[in-house]
Amino acid sequence: LYEYLIQNADDAGARKFYLIADERSFNTPKPNSSLLTPEMILWQGPALWIYNDSEFTEKDFKSLRNLGRSEKSKDNTKIGRFGIGLNCCYHLSDVISFVSGEYITFLDPSQKWLPKTGNPPRKPRGIRIKFIEKDFMKRYSDQAKPYMDIEGCDFSKRFNGTLFRIPLRTKQFMSQSEISDKALSIDELVKM
Repeated sequence: LYEYLIQNADDAGARKFYLIADERSFNTPKPNSSLLTPEMILWQGPALWIYNDSEFTEKDFKSLRNLGRSEKSKDNTKIGRFGIGLNCCYHLSDVISFVSGEYITFLDPSQKWLPKTGNPPRKPRGIRIKFIEKDFMKRYSDQAKPYMDIEGCDFSKRFNGTLFRIPLRTKQFMSQSEISDKALSIDELVKM
């Protein structure tokens, strides 16, 4: 897992890369919570954070939309050209999010957790939100809370770099996963 994440950072030209095992939980249900959907409460618990100092490009975003068919596959200079990279994080979680530049992105390959979009409305595999323009912090403060003050992230200005949040699939919620029936604790994550 960690090797793929380092490869992705290297391919992006990052000079800094680190991981944080975060034990904090923000999953206390409350009325009128400001999450993207009420179901997202399940993904507000302990998480793996992945930081690097490079920003996602439009080409990178395009690769994410084509799950398993990375744009890097055509570039022999890229270590991560086989399309595994971020996909390996689905061993830990069903919903991955990240901040890069002026966007926050949520990825949900099972199309179960994110709000419906489009006409007719349907659950997407991912959404990308221009966080300053859409006033993300004000509209979705509970969703944003885990990110606050991690590497200076506060949703009021452009984020220099890329910060992934991989919330851990817990034993309590693993039965609701369509991706894996395996859970992982913070202690197990640290020992990996």
